[in-house]
Amino acid sequence: QLLRADLRAADLSEAQLSDADLRGADLRGAQLRRTVMWRARFEMCPMSRSQIVESDVRAACFDHADLRFSAIEHCHLGNARFVDAQLDGVSLHGSVEDATDYRGASMSAVSRTDPKRAKAERFEPPRRGPSS
Repeated sequence: QLLRADLRAADLSEAQLSDADLRGADLRGAQLRRTVMWRARFEMCPMSRSQIVESDVRAACFDHADLRFSAIEHCHLGNARFVDAQLDGVSLHGSVEDATDYRGASMSAVSRTDPKRAKAERFEPPRRGPSS
């Protein structure tokens, strides 16, 4: 249990946070890359400028959390809750948002998947090798 923990700028990459209770924890500037967060509770968490990338966030709860200017990219957000959360300036690039609940969330300047960036991310340079 990490209830109200001070995790500012913490690197929680590849952590297993399924069913974790982080309500009220300070996660400003935290790194959560390839982190499993199934059903984790982040209610009332200050999480501005955090990096949540390539993570499994299904059914996690971020109600009333402050995620302003965070990157939530290439994540699975199915059934996640962001009720009354502050999501201003958040990037959701490449994230799957099936059944994600944003009721009452502040979402000004939220960016979703940019087709040009997505194409560039899939680019593979031509292979050069000995000719046959």
